[in-house]
Amino acid sequence: MRSRASLVVAAAIVGSLTPAGTAVAAAPSHAEQFVMAFQTFNGVDQPTHVSATGPVQGAGVETQTDVDTPSGEAVSFTWHLRDGDVYLQATEDYTMSADFQACTAKATGTGTWVITGGTGPYTSATGAGTFTDHGSFTGTRDDGACDTNAIPRTSVFSLQGTGTADLTS
Repeated sequence: MRSRASLVVAAAIVGSLTPAGTAVAAAPSHAEQFVMAFQTFNGVDQPTHVSATGPVQGAGVETQTDVDTPSGEAVSFTWHLRDGDVYLQATEDYTMSADFQACTAKATGTGTWVITGGTGPYTSATGAGTFTDHGSFTGTRDDGACDTNAIPRTSVFSLQGTGTADLTS
């Protein structure tokens, strides 16, 4: 969920959450789970993958905009799933710990998400929940020293969310 930061989840994890079938029309509020995988190499974001199970279900890619605020990072997500798009708003609070000798950093975060609608079967979608994320960075060295002003060579993150969702209006 960070600018220029993307994450990767092992294919087995993402694949294990990829549901079969299509969206459930008019399902009552039920458990919702999702995994998002972000990765960036040499400053270039790779497609972010999402896999969701519950009333909102499917696998696809995610796009987002994020803004740092005094109370944390505010993010607008769009999940582009086979049956339609899903719109979400999220806030995140995260911490980072750096190891400048190794030129690496770890990040962990927690936050809340809200489904605000979508397209197709997700037009009236609602829902809310929480998420956690974990990631790592590999920095860039300049003359053998970790360059803290350079874009990281790699960033890899995994985000897991749980909550409830409803497709009825």
